Formats: sequence, C-alpha cells, structure tokens
Amino acid sequence: MCTFTDHDKEELTRCSIPDISEKVRIELLQVDEELSRLPETPNDKVQHIVRQRLMKFSQSAKDLLDGNSVSQNNRFHLQWTTLYGQFQKATEVMRPGCVFTTPFDMPKVVINLDESDDDGASRHSSSTATKRPNDSSPNDSFMKRQRLQTTPTRPGGGFIKREAGFTTPQRPAALKRFKPSEFGPFYQDYLTLGQSALTLVDIRQSIAERGRAGMPDFDNYKIREDYALVAINPWRFPLETFVDHTFRLVRLELQSMLRSVLQSYEQTGLYRQSKDILEKFLLRQETEQRAISMEFYKTESAALFTINQGAFDLHKAEALAILQQQRRNRRVDCYMKNHPESEFKNADAREAFKNKVTDADLGPDPFAKELDIAAYIKGYYTTARLRFVDSVCANMMSSYFGKIKEQLSYLLEDELGLDRGDSESSNFCSN
Repeated sequence: MCTFTDHDKEELTRCSIPDISEKVRIELLQVDEELSRLPETPNDKVQHIVRQRLMKFSQSAKDLLDGNSVSQNNRFHLQWTTLYGQFQKATEVMRPGCVFTTPFDMPKVVINLDESDDDGASRHSSSTATKRPNDSSPNDSFMKRQRLQTTPTRPGGGFIKREAGFTTPQRPAALKRFKPSEFGPFYQDYLTLGQSALTLVDIRQSIAERGRAGMPDFDNYKIREDYALVAINPWRFPLETFVDHTFRLVRLELQSMLRSVLQSYEQTGLYRQSKDILEKFLLRQETEQRAISMEFYKTESAALFTINQGAFDLHKAEALAILQQQRRNRRVDCYMKNHPESEFKNADAREAFKNKVTDADLGPDPFAKELDIAAYIKGYYTTARLRFVDSVCANMMSSYFGKIKEQLSYLLEDELGLDRGDSESSNFCSN
C-alpha cells in the first residue's frame, strides 16, 4: 500500500493549481462571451418605451385623419368641415353679378344672386350715374377691385401689376354685407370681386367689337369664354386661404399629439429631434399638395370645359330665369315713368296698374341676347365652381391626408435609428 507523506501532498496540490486556474479562465471566457451576446438592459428598455410611444403617435395620427378617433377627431373634423364649407361659400358669393344699366334706364340696378332668390326680385340701387356704352372697357368695374394681386383687367385683356409703394386700400363697403362669422378666414376683399362684374352694356359692346362684317346676330363664343375666365381667375385667393388653413389645422394637431406622447421627454434631444423630423416631413407634404391643388385651379382658369351638360343647362336656366325677372322688373319701372302720378287716384291704383303690365305692353327686350350671354356665364361659373371645390377637397382628403397616414408610420423610428442595434437612444434621451 502506497502512502503519501505531507511533503508529497503539498507537491501534488502545487501541480494541480495550473489545471484549475486554466479551467476557471476558460469558464470565465465562456461566460463573458455569452454576456456579450445579451442586450444591454438599460438601453434596450429605453428603446422599447420610446418605440411604443412613437407607435402610439403614428396610430393616433392615422385615427385622427381617418376620423376614427373619438375625442380629437370631433374637434379636428368639425374644424375642417367648417373650413371647406366656408371655402365653398366664398366661391359662391364671388360669382359675377350683373348690372342692368342701359342708355335708356335710370337709376342703376345691380342683380345680385348672393341674396335669397325666393322672391325672385332682389334689387340694389346705386347713386352712380347711368353708364353710356363707351364710358369704359368691358368689365372695368370688376377690374378695379382686383388689386390684391396680378389679375385680368377685362376679358381677353392684360393684367394689372402691383406697383412699388402700393398700399392695400381699405376694405370695400360691399364687404360689410357679409358676416365675418360665416366666412372665417375667407372674410377678405376678394369676396366682393364678382359684384357688378357683368353689365348688359359691356356685353353688347363686346359683341360689336368681335362681330363679323356681313353676319348679323353673330355671337362670338370667345365673349362667353373670356368673361367666364375673368370671373374664375380670382379663385386662387380662396384656394390659397383653404390650403393654408388646412395645413395649419393638421400641423397643430400632429404637433400636439407628439408633445403629448413624448411629454416625459419634452426637455430631451429625443423630443427635439422628433419635432424636427415631423416638421420637415410636413413641409414636404405641404409643398407637394400645394402644387397639386394649384393644378386644379390652372385647369379651371385655362379654358372652359365640361361634359356635365345636364348640370350646366340647369344652372344656366336658373340664372336666366332670375335675370329675366330682374330685367322685366326694371323695364316695368321704366314703363311706369310714362304714366305720372296724376293719372291715378291713389298709390294703390297705381300699384294695381303696375301689376297688370304685360309683356306685350313692354315689347321685346332689346337686350335679350345680352341676358342670354350673362346667363351662360353664370351657369358655367356655377358648374365649374362646384366641380372645383369638390375636386380640391376630395384630393386633399385622399392625397394629403392619405400620404400622411401612410408615410408617418415608422417614420420617426427609422429617422431616429431605433430599429438599429447601434442606436444611441440613451444619448438623445438625455438633456
């Protein structure tokens, strides 16, 4: 039997120490390698929380623009609905009004379709002297009010340019007949641009200027087109108002949402970077949408075109009926001037006589053709206006809102690098 002395045991222990040390070293290396493959817990936790909040932001934005959000949606969509309603109403009251003054009439009477048409006889008198056929160029009164920016001076004519030192005049008195609360941001001078845009005398002069020798009753289509395009030209003013305020509504809502979801990080680089990314994104979308909206305007202001014959015929017929009624009222007043007060016992007798005046008593209207042309212009204006406003708003909903909903998802996460393993979220979450 082999026995070990104390000396031998000590010697054996000394020989085993290197083997044990090596094993421990190897195990430590293995542990370090496994730990190196594990995520850094503090950093990963920050990324996870931030990512969750940004996902909440993009989903809230989508719900807002979709109309699925319960609380914020009501406010935003109510504001936008009010805005496009005011946009539609602004283009409606800008439609061209007609002045009935002729060399045979006095005083001046303005047909204004902005008033209620229920009674079929809304008349507005003016103290302005009766206009003679050659007093000024066609659409001159319309031209004078289009001083906000470069605008056509008359059908087929040139442009008025803003001169150096030009100051915007005081708001026209005609603007007072509109309630600011009904038009909101659209309560501006351009609402009055359609007033007195057409006159029977100017239309007759245009017919004469563009007539053809040896062709009586020739009606040049360019007269209708030029007058209609002059009436459409100011649409760019309410269009810009609508686009600007739509962008403002969306921007304020999204900025508020971002601030809400990152409230605890508001003083950090994360919030500042996210805000900058959102701002640049919205600027790109706004630039694209502004160009798209302007294309609708360019289409309408370039030339007359519609395949909606039924709507056009209806709108023209409605305008013609009102114009003819207003014109007849004016002619009856002139007819009554040939019957002085002395012919009647009292005012009631005179009124009864007036009510019995027939079309045969009045005779053919010498301005029947001019009335028809005015009705054509008004009818086309209404047809194009409804199409224009509807197209702009529908495209704003599908294109602008749609792109934001689609592209905003994961935009902030990608730009901030939260989906990359080497993200520095711990740094931008610091002050």
